[in-house]
Amino acid sequence: MENVICMKWGVKYSPNYVNILAGMVRRHLHLPHRFVCFTENPQGLDSRIEVRPLPKMELPGHLPERGWRKLSVLGEQLADLQGRALFLDVDVLILDDLEPFFTYPGEFLIVHEWGFRDKVIGNSWSFALKSASIPACSSIFYTIGTKCGSSIAMNRLTFLMRSTIKGC
Repeated sequence: MENVICMKWGVKYSPNYVNILAGMVRRHLHLPHRFVCFTENPQGLDSRIEVRPLPKMELPGHLPERGWRKLSVLGEQLADLQGRALFLDVDVLILDDLEPFFTYPGEFLIVHEWGFRDKVIGNSWSFALKSASIPACSSIFYTIGTKCGSSIAMNRLTFLMRSTIKGC
């Protein structure tokens, strides 16, 4: 069974965003799958959504909020997930079939950031990975993030691409 995952933390996005996303996934993914939301507050989520606690992640205090928490899905073992997982931001719009994210070969897939056509930078609104296939990325982040001060605050996209391309 395939996994579609998202994260909701804090108050920036209401539970309705997750509920709408789950509905779009049901309409555009015809493979057997489960929809899992990692959150600290499951209140208001549709009962068909599996809820798991947010993966542990201690963010260095000097980092601005830029979605770094997403990197926590790259930890050792993500809840009870097995097989490929597709991560989606809660504020995306799905208009077509999601199956290619599950059938395209590779350990880690990420959508190319078209604003940087000449660079290898992905956009982390959507990425697919074989469960726990790149766990070292989060530990690299902790090492770099605590030593480099604000220079790590470049953005999570650049960090994610540089980490995965170098094989963590």
